[in-house]
Amino acid sequence: MKKFCIKIQNVKLLILIFLLSLFLSCLTTNYDYDLFARLEVGEIFYKTGQILKHCPFSYTRTHVWYDHEWGAGVIFYTFLKFFGAFGLILLNALLLSGIAYFIQKKWGTMSVFSSALFLVTLHYTHDDLIRCHTFTFFFFAVFIFLLDKYRRENTNLIWLLFPMSVVWNNLHGGVVSGLGIAFIYLVGLIIEKKPYKKLLASWIASISGLIINPYGLKYIAFLFYAATLKRYYILEWYDVFQAYHFLYYLPVLVVMFGMLAWRLYTDIKKRHLDYIEYAVLAVTLYMGLAHIKLLGLSLIAIFMYCSIPIWKKAEKITSAVILVMACLIPLYSPMIPRATFGIFPLKEVEFLKINNIKGNILVPFEMGSYVSYKLYPNNLIYMDGRYEEVYYPDTLEDLMDFCNKRGGWRKVLNKYDTDIVMVEKTDPAYGAMFEEESWKHLYTGSLCGIFLRTDKNIIHTELAPNEDINYYRRKIFENNLEEMTLEAIDD
Repeated sequence: MKKFCIKIQNVKLLILIFLLSLFLSCLTTNYDYDLFARLEVGEIFYKTGQILKHCPFSYTRTHVWYDHEWGAGVIFYTFLKFFGAFGLILLNALLLSGIAYFIQKKWGTMSVFSSALFLVTLHYTHDDLIRCHTFTFFFFAVFIFLLDKYRRENTNLIWLLFPMSVVWNNLHGGVVSGLGIAFIYLVGLIIEKKPYKKLLASWIASISGLIINPYGLKYIAFLFYAATLKRYYILEWYDVFQAYHFLYYLPVLVVMFGMLAWRLYTDIKKRHLDYIEYAVLAVTLYMGLAHIKLLGLSLIAIFMYCSIPIWKKAEKITSAVILVMACLIPLYSPMIPRATFGIFPLKEVEFLKINNIKGNILVPFEMGSYVSYKLYPNNLIYMDGRYEEVYYPDTLEDLMDFCNKRGGWRKVLNKYDTDIVMVEKTDPAYGAMFEEESWKHLYTGSLCGIFLRTDKNIIHTELAPNEDINYYRRKIFENNLEEMTLEAIDD
């Protein structure tokens, strides 16, 4: 009877965790810039059965496309195809609640307050809707759970690391983080003289399994290149202590270091330090502080290893608050994407589309994914956030020189066959383009100005785009890929 009651309690907790995850997913208006590139890949896979190895979306010089996130794109598009815009919210909620569940499973005691604190903190840290590295967060939590269980029970579940690594490897390159944590456990078990052979075999198999991907052995070299690449222009790869980041992430740091301090205090009091767990905490804490994008890994590790005392009153209050939040979900129109003018060039893209302005378009780095998703195959883009997957380093350098009007900034207009320029109003190049005789200003929207090369015979009208935000919310996932054929991709 007692076991039955515990199971009922666990089911209730799972429901509450999912409802909170769903509510938090509905709150976001911050969609990842690269989400649309991933949806594009997923849709092409559905239509052609192909995993693209060369980029058909760009007119600039590209290399072999090592798409380490192709599987994520297929999953994203599957949820979008069958559940509409709500599918992406649903997928995000399932992954978040899965992470919280395995954190609780590691401790063996289910706490709705602890789960809520984790989910709210993770959402605050990564408030965009659904991203490929959300899969990394999920598998990272499962890896720690399995490693800890093997350490305590010598369980055969450790063999799951291999198939999980193969799947993870085709969803996101963050699989290296899981293999790294497994290595820490392996070394720790050898030092502790505990059973380690199953873990060693599983770890070796998992590393070998990295070649199970569309690119074979070359993919491993790409992973090493991508993991060590400096990303000077991508803010989420900056450290937490940058002036414009620190104050925002201060509440997260308070939670993290508060839990660490409590764990350290109790361990010193007991005169027992778990060196394996502290090694994992140290490594993940460094990763999270050094790169904002990886701060979620730090949070997962901290909640995995640093428990919070269970207070019955806090549990009841948290449960009640979550139920109220669940009742509010319909108010956030979960079936319709919550697009905003402040993130994507919605009106600018609509202007190009309704005026049938076709050609190669230079766009801001972070906006390329959205522009390509909406305008391909009528428009090819300069580049997008796929960065190391597709493009050469000098392609981004040239773009940044242009946007910031540095040095020979005009070279990017002539070096590549550019027909249209979409440049942010805040960039120095925006004002400079008005002075260029060979370029004509067509339109300025909420974020960007659009310029057309005058020596190109591009016929267009000048219809004004819709001003209603709800219009864009309804149509944000509509594109032109129904016009795309297998032959077009091959070309």
